[in-house]
Amino acid sequence: MLLSEIQKIKSTDKELREFGFVVGGVLIVYAALLAWRHGVWNFWIAGIGAALVVLGLVFPPVLKPLQKIWMAAALAMGWVMSRVILMGIFFVILTPLALILRVQGKKFLQKRTSALIEKSYWNLRGAETNDPQRCERQY
Repeated sequence: MLLSEIQKIKSTDKELREFGFVVGGVLIVYAALLAWRHGVWNFWIAGIGAALVVLGLVFPPVLKPLQKIWMAAALAMGWVMSRVILMGIFFVILTPLALILRVQGKKFLQKRTSALIEKSYWNLRGAETNDPQRCERQY
């Protein structure tokens, strides 16, 4: 599934130009923030960012391999992080909640056998539920 998404990455001139502007711009801003916070201008980061912006402006097809690699890495990180976040929610929120409710004796699924039907989880209903008019207005 992840490989099919990687193969579907669009690489038109517009997408390549946007890639060059966005990634290059972020690298330039990052180099400027480093210079502002630490007083050291990082020419490598700023140079790579400027090169991406210029290539995106002048000749975007050169950026195609870099864009494919970048987007494949982003898709892979998204795939991994979505599972990490869902596992975190499950183990940090749902598992302790279920344990607390189990200690309190709460059962939301009502899996108790009734005295009327031995060894069954069916709930018996009264005769009023067999009325055909009930099906006309379900909600």
